[in-house]
Amino acid sequence: MKKVVGLLSCVIVGFILSCQKSPEPNYSIIPYIEFRDFEFIPGNVSSLIPDTLKLKFYLRDGDFDLGLGPNDINPPYNLFYFLDKASGELIPGNEIPADYSNLVIYKDRKTIDTLPALNCSRWMLKYSSDLPPKVIDTLYFQANPNARNLFLGIYTEDNTQVWTYFDINAQNSFRCNFSSNVRFKLAIRSIPLPSNFIKRRDTYLCYLKHSS
Repeated sequence: MKKVVGLLSCVIVGFILSCQKSPEPNYSIIPYIEFRDFEFIPGNVSSLIPDTLKLKFYLRDGDFDLGLGPNDINPPYNLFYFLDKASGELIPGNEIPADYSNLVIYKDRKTIDTLPALNCSRWMLKYSSDLPPKVIDTLYFQANPNARNLFLGIYTEDNTQVWTYFDINAQNSFRCNFSSNVRFKLAIRSIPLPSNFIKRRDTYLCYLKHSS
């Protein structure tokens, strides 16, 4: 299975339909990805409709087995890395382990002066099992770039035409619901399909990002 790191998500997938039967193209199993279009769709504040960025890509692949699925969470596709305070090594994981006594937590900033300030790009909240749950700790983590295959960076331009990366999570401590980096997974479905449904192993993908 190929893991294509680099682009895409959305879920508006346009399969090319045809009423006539025709041989399926003999595409290479090496994926081909092409950027097609970018569109800014203004929202409406009074109607609570957010602004939207729409990116469109064209995909082609001989076996149409692209991307990372929800079960692809073992290294090197784990979601996060936690920091072992004794060894200094990054520990792969997908959630905070039950025993995190050896992992770096926020109060360790008193003795480790290289740790960043509080923000959800580097710090993760640990909740209790109570109802309602309570925050009981804050752990240092790093997001694993291999866990995503579509990356969208936001940049701002100043009056001297200099562009600067804008990290919205760093600006809003624990406003952690904003993420531009996602993963996509496409594969030919294993259930029987009408004979004229999939004619070619190519498609369009769109990635929609709403303002928040």
